[in-house]
Amino acid sequence: MYSPYWTRQHVVHELSPGRKAWLHVVQGGITLGDLVLTTGDGAGLMDERAVSLTAQAKTEILLLDVGVELPGLQKWTSHVTQDR
Repeated sequence: MYSPYWTRQHVVHELSPGRKAWLHVVQGGITLGDLVLTTGDGAGLMDERAVSLTAQAKTEILLLDVGVELPGLQKWTSHVTQDR
């Protein structure tokens, strides 16, 4: 799923059993659970029934719903990347 610019919206993407997800914030900022992710951040999710996030500002995201094992993927956002 690619979502071009949206602001202050809540989005829920259901995951089928056994599916995993990778979320990348292209631009802007979101809350994902208790975490705040901003431009360039990424998060891996597994063993979740849905990806639930809220845009904090004008935001663009890329959400990959994958059905394969992702090496090193840990529950929620142990893989949050921040290159800043």
